[in-house]
Amino acid sequence: MKEKLKELGLSEEQILKIMSILETSEDGSESVGLKDEVEKLRREARDYEERINELKADSIICEELRKAGARNIKACKALLDTERLLYDEESGKVIGLDEQIKELVSGADTSFLFGRRSGLKGVRPAYSSGKPEKKDFKDFKYKDWVEYYRNK
Repeated sequence: MKEKLKELGLSEEQILKIMSILETSEDGSESVGLKDEVEKLRREARDYEERINELKADSIICEELRKAGARNIKACKALLDTERLLYDEESGKVIGLDEQIKELVSGADTSFLFGRRSGLKGVRPAYSSGKPEKKDFKDFKYKDWVEYYRNK
């Protein structure tokens, strides 16, 4: 490779810089540094793909637990045996999850973690008690004051 660069008319300093960039040996063998870099990038890509699949599986698990009526998803996830679960990329499902959720729902010691809540409770804004609304004193007019003192 060095000879080819000399034929192009490059100086010795330029040739050394090019070779250090490419990390080639003087005998012209292929670049070891670039191969290592490519392999490193491939490993990182595989690691990212694995992490993405883990996040997808976790999302599916949380959604299925919510659908099953889990009151505390974090506690229910801790009870799942993740070694028995397998994420299928093609179908986008977690294999073995349904069986484990059924075990948790029907288990005597874990069934309390699941249950449907019966609607919202609290104030009903459109509900009227049937009692007349009381006016604020600052909004009273003369008639209101007369009525107030008569009924007092």
